[in-house]
Amino acid sequence: MESVRERPFVIKLLVIPILVGMLVCLMPPHRSMADSPGNITVFADPAGSSCAIVDQVPGLFTLYVLHTNMDGMVSSDFRVIESSGFHATYVNETVPPIHVGSLQAGISVGYGACVVGPLLLGTITYAGDGTSVPCSTIDVVGNPNSVESSYAWTQSCLFDILAAPQMGSLYVNPQAGQCGPWCALATQPTTWGRVKALYRE
Repeated sequence: MESVRERPFVIKLLVIPILVGMLVCLMPPHRSMADSPGNITVFADPAGSSCAIVDQVPGLFTLYVLHTNMDGMVSSDFRVIESSGFHATYVNETVPPIHVGSLQAGISVGYGACVVGPLLLGTITYAGDGTSVPCSTIDVVGNPNSVESSYAWTQSCLFDILAAPQMGSLYVNPQAGQCGPWCALATQPTTWGRVKALYRE
């Protein structure tokens, strides 16, 4: 015959897992810190709203490398390259304090914290000579000096290595019907000749 002392012990064994299960169900879902590795992309403006430039008259211009759409990243590894039709001359670049390498040769950037984007990873200043070929591009690719060199990557706060592809190329002298910006062009001073050049076929 079951004693009175055994019954409460059996009830505790059944009730405790049920209560723990109910508490787990009531807790908000855990969100991984690496929900989105984001994108590393070259833009014509620091806000990341313009992805095309016009190089038809000589002059200096600065491009911005941004890590956007990221959710909890601590570093990145990539390289910025220009297509052969881009005739501007590299002048200089600015990069974050925690880095190894350069934007043109390949760079590893440490963020110094677990960051939710966007984050400016560097700028490159060029001297345009006004002769760049229509539909030239500037792209983000893998760092040739990295262990994983086939694509640009980022590291999450949980130390996962994840691909961080560019959103699209930055187009130089875009042409209607051939190449066009995949994002909205930022408003900036221009001339009627430059506007017409954007759509010349």
